[in-house]
Amino acid sequence: MNHIAKELLGMARDLVATEFPTQDAYDKYMKDHPDADKSKHRVVEKKNKKPMNPGTEGTPYENLDMDSSQPVKVFPKDKKEEKPEPRKDNRPTNPGYEGTPYEHYQEAKELVGMAREMVGGDTPFEMALKKAIGDKIREEKRNGTVSMSVENLMQVVRPPSSSLDGAPRGTNAKYFYSEMFRNLCEKEFRSFAKTASKEVTAWGGRPAMPRSFYIPKTAPNLKQIPEGQDLDLEFWSYEDSKGGIYGLAFWGKQNKPLWHYHFRSQDQLDKQIQETIQSRKSHVDTMQERRQKRLEYKHNLKEGDILYSSWGYDQTNIDFYQVIEVGEKSVKIRGIGSKIVDSSPGSDMVAAVPGSFHGPTMTKMVGQGDVVRISSYASAYPWDGKPKHETAAGYGH
Repeated sequence: MNHIAKELLGMARDLVATEFPTQDAYDKYMKDHPDADKSKHRVVEKKNKKPMNPGTEGTPYENLDMDSSQPVKVFPKDKKEEKPEPRKDNRPTNPGYEGTPYEHYQEAKELVGMAREMVGGDTPFEMALKKAIGDKIREEKRNGTVSMSVENLMQVVRPPSSSLDGAPRGTNAKYFYSEMFRNLCEKEFRSFAKTASKEVTAWGGRPAMPRSFYIPKTAPNLKQIPEGQDLDLEFWSYEDSKGGIYGLAFWGKQNKPLWHYHFRSQDQLDKQIQETIQSRKSHVDTMQERRQKRLEYKHNLKEGDILYSSWGYDQTNIDFYQVIEVGEKSVKIRGIGSKIVDSSPGSDMVAAVPGSFHGPTMTKMVGQGDVVRISSYASAYPWDGKPKHETAAGYGH
């Protein structure tokens, strides 16, 4: 069946660009295709039939009235003949096919379509891409990878040569390659390639590479170093083909290494590992100390105390709160009103009005420094009784 498809493709090539309407079109095609067989290409110029009647040389042919016995009116020679508008149809725009008759181009497309159906619809580029994807998936499975997102797989698969038939070309080549890659994964590798990655970075939504991507499973002398496992650290070392020493470290659930370096000696690698362990111990100790202080902290707020909160984007708002009940770790507060004690263009100085309650009662935990978290964008602090600056009405957003 493949030999029939090759014959159809040969017929399509013979049809395309065999006849050219002008010498310029012929010369351009030969310049763009220096290996073309000149014996299969020729210029066919359309010869317009000219009127033979003497004295009518300046008359458009379609205006001649051959059946009339009246003299034919002769147009002045300096009068320009109106050119007909060019035919508007779906002519091919592919570079190199400008001189191809439209009918031949359409027939060639049909022959190519028939050939694709006979060979299963895969072009040489698609078959090479399918093989490259399959080889990479088998390699990842040997390394212990269970699945990968299409985006991750696309990053590690090397595209076939763009000179193969069917390779995406032009300004949108990247888009067409991406669509071709996704379609192949959907049809052929659905069990391994996932359509979306669950692990994305917070700043761009780009899929994160799995940890196994950074660990070269086939490298010489690859081994995991047991140190630091009690601190949730993971160390690996390996060598390259020239005996160079490499090491990498992971922490917690992170997929991206803390570091991945080349070392001059084993002692330098061991030193880097010990520095990483000490740094992580210091971090863990600091976090535990801060947590212990938070647990042991006892606030100094009492019933009747006034708190203020300053918040706002591109403006400053002041809210006051009054403590109405005190607990061991928390307090109950309610919002109270305020009054303007001084004013200037765009700015007010406001003070709290104790007892002028509004809004519901809120129970809030008290943090270090007697700070009360009101919301995600505002916290309340003990008020010292001095007026606070606030953006005047009509000057903020």
